[in-house]
Amino acid sequence: YFFMSIADASGLIKFWHYTSQNCLHTVNEARQTLSVALNPLGTKFVTVGADPHINVYDIETKKHVSTLHPR
Repeated sequence: YFFMSIADASGLIKFWHYTSQNCLHTVNEARQTLSVALNPLGTKFVTVGADPHINVYDIETKKHVSTLHPR
């Protein structure tokens, strides 16, 4: 099991192993990241930040899948 935490205004998203408290992976966004949410299936996560876009990532690969833009 892991949990995610966001490093303040730097845009870093860190994935932590819950019991060992080791950082497993880091994603670096080129913006201030304000929040992260996991989808109900646990297959994707999204980030929101200082801009109006929502970034979608694959949970397994930690790769950016798409960006949702406001109308």
